[in-house]
Amino acid sequence: MRRAMAVAKHSFTTLFVLITLVPLYSVIINSVKSSGDIISTPFRITTPTLDNFKHVFGAQNNVLQMYGNSITITGISLFFILLLAPMAGYYIARSPSRWTSVLLIFFMTGIMIPDEVTIIPLVDMFVQMKLVGKLYGMILFYIGAKLAVSIFLYMKFISTIPAELEESAVIDGAKPFRIFWQVIYPLLTPCTATLVVFVGMHIWNDFLMPLYLLQGSGARTITVGIFSAIGDYSENWGHIFAWVVAASAPILILFLMAQRFFIDGLTAGAVKG
Repeated sequence: MRRAMAVAKHSFTTLFVLITLVPLYSVIINSVKSSGDIISTPFRITTPTLDNFKHVFGAQNNVLQMYGNSITITGISLFFILLLAPMAGYYIARSPSRWTSVLLIFFMTGIMIPDEVTIIPLVDMFVQMKLVGKLYGMILFYIGAKLAVSIFLYMKFISTIPAELEESAVIDGAKPFRIFWQVIYPLLTPCTATLVVFVGMHIWNDFLMPLYLLQGSGARTITVGIFSAIGDYSENWGHIFAWVVAASAPILILFLMAQRFFIDGLTAGAVKG
């Protein structure tokens, strides 16, 4: 019975992995094929061509500028999120009181309210503050939008760290600032890596907010660039698949580099009640 369960588990896992990899396989092989080959043989490898990528990275598309915009928005947003969230999470986790409970509920409302609900008032606010088309406006939005979930994850992770570590540092004469940055923060690497992938992937892949808030071709992110390319070349599937690969490759590489820490961060509190 145990052997049958193990075989069934491995079979299900293998099937799940294959189903997950099929879209990735399809996108990659079709990005190096002509539109005619894609339509006739969508799942078969034919004579590869780099013409699709030559078109995507051509001067007319300003892909490097789109990459620069996406990297700037994602990188700076992550920097401030990873600077502010662990401090707030540490304070809430280590200072249980009625005030911190209210503060936690306040932050949790940021997780409960989806971004789409705030589009109309957000666009109106951006127009009044003249932030439409400004990269720093998008950075401010993402910092505010992703702080709540980041604080929550840091708080739960910090609650699994023994308080005795901080007590030992206090005995040695360390001040709170030094305790946090030299004792606690280095232990948060799995949680930090999880947030880099989780939050960074969401910011990089976000389409709706940059479409509304970053008007003008000079402020386009890579995801909005895909939308523009599909609108201009809706019948050229080779170009579309190449655009998708170009947009997905950086975040996929980031995930592969941080996957071990990502998994550790997701399971960090699973063994402690």
